[in-house]
Amino acid sequence: MDLHGRGIVLRQTKIAGGRRMLELFTREYGVISCGSFLSAAGGSKRKSSGHLALQPFTLGGYRIREEKGRYTVKSAEAERSFYGLAEDPDRYGEAAFVLELTARLLPEGVPQPRIFDLMTDMFSALENRRNRFLTLRLAYEVKLMDLLGVAPRTDCCVRCGKKTGLEAFSVPGGGALCGECHRKLTEEGYPDRLIYPARFDMMNVIDYFRSNPLKRFEKLALNDGAAAWMQNVIRRYMAYYLDVDQLKSEAAMNQEGMLQWKSH
Repeated sequence: MDLHGRGIVLRQTKIAGGRRMLELFTREYGVISCGSFLSAAGGSKRKSSGHLALQPFTLGGYRIREEKGRYTVKSAEAERSFYGLAEDPDRYGEAAFVLELTARLLPEGVPQPRIFDLMTDMFSALENRRNRFLTLRLAYEVKLMDLLGVAPRTDCCVRCGKKTGLEAFSVPGGGALCGECHRKLTEEGYPDRLIYPARFDMMNVIDYFRSNPLKRFEKLALNDGAAAWMQNVIRRYMAYYLDVDQLKSEAAMNQEGMLQWKSH
């Protein structure tokens, strides 16, 4: 049986005999692990398009043969290459982070069209933004968690439901805390290692990320201090609920001084 769909290569590995193993995120079928004998070399226009469709940050159309539970890419054609992502090391690092994070969180064989669209929107927004990419990444992370059903509660206190006086953010509690509940937890000796003050209007910023398209953040950005502080909190939240600690792409960005994120 042949499957036809649009997709983006999340990862690929070259193996013996000129074969490649691909982790392909398709809009129609979700993540599929498949092999391919397609040539990595250029050549004719058609072959060059197929080669390009196997590269990172390329939206392609794929014909995939399924036989006894195994999948093979029989043909591919590039629809759009987000080539601008590779022209700047900061932009490339952010795009690599998006690929790695998304690959870690998605199970195989479960269609996730809204997450697929979010990823392509993110690549487009990254191409169009010139610098200060961290706000875009924060927006992507919040929207991704929202689609996965694990976004923090920011409209009311997670303990008492109060909608005013939200002064803190509790990672283990799952979101906002009012001042009274925060004080009670402190008095009860509750460990505050993962409870943070709600600085930089954090609750409203998260709500704004959740309710606005990524395109809006092509020209909007938090100041560097606010973005770095919020990224620290959001990554700890993701590590707690999604078991995603520092990724390889983050480590690479750290080495180049692009990101300062440290775990306890």
